[in-house]
Amino acid sequence: MARPQPPELEYDEFSAPIPGESLTTEPGSNSWETPPRYAQVGDVADILMKKIFEKENTKRIIMMLDAGIPVEGVAKTILFAGFSEGQFTPDVAILVGRLVFEAILTIGVIGKVENLRITLKPQNTEKDDFEFEMGQLKFAKTIADKGVDVEEKEIAKEDTENSGLMARPMEDEE
Repeated sequence: MARPQPPELEYDEFSAPIPGESLTTEPGSNSWETPPRYAQVGDVADILMKKIFEKENTKRIIMMLDAGIPVEGVAKTILFAGFSEGQFTPDVAILVGRLVFEAILTIGVIGKVENLRITLKPQNTEKDDFEFEMGQLKFAKTIADKGVDVEEKEIAKEDTENSGLMARPMEDEE
């Protein structure tokens, strides 16, 4: 079964807001500046689950996951859209975030998406993080081995000269 392909989106770099434009609009004119439509976590969870599991939305989610968009990215997009439309507050979005993440993951597994990506981090990040941390440890050990000589020289230097603006004046300077 061939999956439908997403339409190509056109990007217009000149349609962005002008810097400082938000300071010239009337307060309360944006949807996130007004009270949210839903304030209870349970209400938001019910509404989001109904919308996510609608047939058309499920197809769209599978299409996004099939295109390589991670589950975390889809979940964050849904939550940010709800907040920016004034449906709920950011704290409610955080509280229902795991539920939305698990629902999208379930759709991906049931939809048999190949190469289902979970997080926004690249897959080889753990290996890179490990190598980076080992490099830091090696550097720290090198500095620690050489540090004894450096500290002794620093102490000797401090003994011979005044070291800073707020240091006590020498007896002969008073």
